[in-house]
Amino acid sequence: MQQFYRYHHEYVQYRKDLETASGIIIGLLDTLLKHRYSDDKWDYDPSGLWNEIKKERDRVLKIDGKQLMDRLNSIKLSDFGRTMQYYTEIRNIIRQLDVCDVKLTEKMIAYFMLNSLPTTNEWTSFAISLSNDRMRVREWEWDRELG
Repeated sequence: MQQFYRYHHEYVQYRKDLETASGIIIGLLDTLLKHRYSDDKWDYDPSGLWNEIKKERDRVLKIDGKQLMDRLNSIKLSDFGRTMQYYTEIRNIIRQLDVCDVKLTEKMIAYFMLNSLPTTNEWTSFAISLSNDRMRVREWEWDRELG
């Protein structure tokens, strides 16, 4: 009988530890997310709770990455008053893509920038001259650092 009480005590302590761990995870969440994960099924399953949060985060980031890529693909210089505004918007989208684990090479960034230039003779000549010069993106002093 003594052994039963010892195992029972260990089991109760184990359940308390699980509940504490789940409580800590839920306590760290944003207020809107706390409600979503406040279901009793997570009280004794911190590992399942954590995996569910990671799975949902990955799903949201994947959707955001696709939306950002669509936005990057549809952006046009003519939508902006100044070239610097256009460049800044593309740079911001690229930083957001970095957060979503979508990494673009410099050649890909150059493609998106050149592809969305106006089709006037001046801009077409500009794009061709850059293409012929092997797309020297570094000469444009692109600021790709996140800091």
